[in-house]
Amino acid sequence: QEIDYKKNIKEDYNINSFATYNLLNKCKNLLSKPKIIYSSAAMIYGLTNKLPVNEKHYNSPPSIWAIHKLISEMYLKYFHKICGMKTLSLRLSNIYGPTDRLEIFSRVVLNKISIKAYNEQQIHIFNNSKCKRDFIYIDDVINAFLFTIFLTDKFFNGNHFVIGSGETTTFDDLSIKLINKKENIKIIKDEKTQMHLAEYRDFVADSSLFSSKTNWKSKVKLDEGLNRTLDFIKNNNDQLK
Repeated sequence: QEIDYKKNIKEDYNINSFATYNLLNKCKNLLSKPKIIYSSAAMIYGLTNKLPVNEKHYNSPPSIWAIHKLISEMYLKYFHKICGMKTLSLRLSNIYGPTDRLEIFSRVVLNKISIKAYNEQQIHIFNNSKCKRDFIYIDDVINAFLFTIFLTDKFFNGNHFVIGSGETTTFDDLSIKLINKKENIKIIKDEKTQMHLAEYRDFVADSSLFSSKTNWKSKVKLDEGLNRTLDFIKNNNDQLK
């Protein structure tokens, strides 16, 4: 098995970890004392042993990318401890939905599946189709970052919050939802292809701690989010191809 998605490990580290270090290092002596809120990833938890997952679950990153995300979180902890910087991470579940940067639209799994279903009328299902995921719509993610304004300074101590919709969805479930929204979609099953370890994880978020401190809640259910995403694909399809 390949180490990690055929990625350039050094480049991935520079983007996901070293850039975070550079930002913190530049900010540590600023008179304005900015609060740093890092966009982290729930994949850091890896192959979870129970659901839903909250902040107390142990870390077991299943990919180089997830390791680099965890390293960034550790930089945030370090700069808080040594320099007193106000830092915080939000560990996000699977984000989906529209974006102004059309070139990155299909980088996230649900968008990629949706655009393939829309244009090719096909959904490929692999041997992780029973794995559970937590898909969160982009507007809810943006609001989570905005709602950090309600956190007191004591929470900006390098620690993290789990952010997700709390909805449990398998890839089989997702296929059925897309078929119900767009006719004549064909499911192509591939039980033989062995995927990266990270693709066999289960994850559903327990965001109750963050909600209790900020009153944030995920508002866009998956059905509504899929409708908005498919409308976005319809209106931007020529540029997304």
